[in-house]
Amino acid sequence: METAFNHALGEMPLALFSTLASLGAGTFIALTIAFLCGASHKLVAQKSSATQDGADLAKDAKGNSDAKDGKDIKDAATNAANALALRKTDFFTLIPLLLVALGFVAAFFHLATPGNAFNAFNGIGRSPMSNEILAGIIFVAVAVIYWIAVLTGKIPDIIRKILLALACVAAVAFIVLIGAAYMVSTIPTWDTPLPIIALLGFGLLGGTLFCLLVLQSADNLQKICSAAFKRDIIGLGVLGAIFALVGVIGQFVFAGSLVSSDASVLASGAMSAMAAEGIVTATAEMMPWVIAFAIGIVLSLLLAVVSVIRKPNQLLISLGCLVVLASVLAGRLVFYALYVNVGL
Repeated sequence: METAFNHALGEMPLALFSTLASLGAGTFIALTIAFLCGASHKLVAQKSSATQDGADLAKDAKGNSDAKDGKDIKDAATNAANALALRKTDFFTLIPLLLVALGFVAAFFHLATPGNAFNAFNGIGRSPMSNEILAGIIFVAVAVIYWIAVLTGKIPDIIRKILLALACVAAVAFIVLIGAAYMVSTIPTWDTPLPIIALLGFGLLGGTLFCLLVLQSADNLQKICSAAFKRDIIGLGVLGAIFALVGVIGQFVFAGSLVSSDASVLASGAMSAMAAEGIVTATAEMMPWVIAFAIGIVLSLLLAVVSVIRKPNQLLISLGCLVVLASVLAGRLVFYALYVNVGL
């Protein structure tokens, strides 16, 4: 008889997809918080420097014989440095895009016949899975447009913020629809909004850490670590951790509540004794994974907080990203292990 964990391993492509996609989308949410809440204003250069190469501006500032005083030269050099810092941050925004791309690649391997991938578009508007895929494509399209546009260095700051806000909205919709695709009445252990809450938590907490990774990879995290930024990014991480823990542990408890103590009768009376026994077996088997998941989420949050309140450290942030990645994947494996069909 197949164990719950073996069943979860069989769904590894989807587990990887929902893990990587939620983390990548969540990073855009965190980046939006950073830019729109004013925490990253130090990276936004003046319009005069946003359309030119930062190195050229620095050279001009040093050799500008018409400058009235040293302050003008210093301001020009600061603008040049800001332009370069912003461009480096924009380049490393490729990291969350790669996460989402890898997620879609993983999902592709779940298909028995890859050519059937195009059939997923047939149910747009009525099929949760089709809606999920459409939302993912829209999010990726907006995110890629944003990335390409900002790399040119020729868009006004207001356009940057509008595109980033659109990417954020698309990211939230994408994450929600990933969870909604699993709310199926024939699988009572999944038929709850708790997986949606969990995925949002994964996106917010994981997005916080990967946002820090983007900024630190560009050597800009310390420059923007104002009190406002620390408050916003830590708050986002705390909210994400709460959502993640409530979503996964809540679903785990919910699944166990569906059966009576003797594992022979569902509390709702809507499933066979074999299915009820399957729930009890799955919850018992996956309990260590739930504990490991909870420890990983708390550790991820602590690493994020320490990375923000202390001097930024690339190794510490990278470790946090790996821990949250492993924790989220564990949470998704718990989810798939709780699969029990009413027909059993």
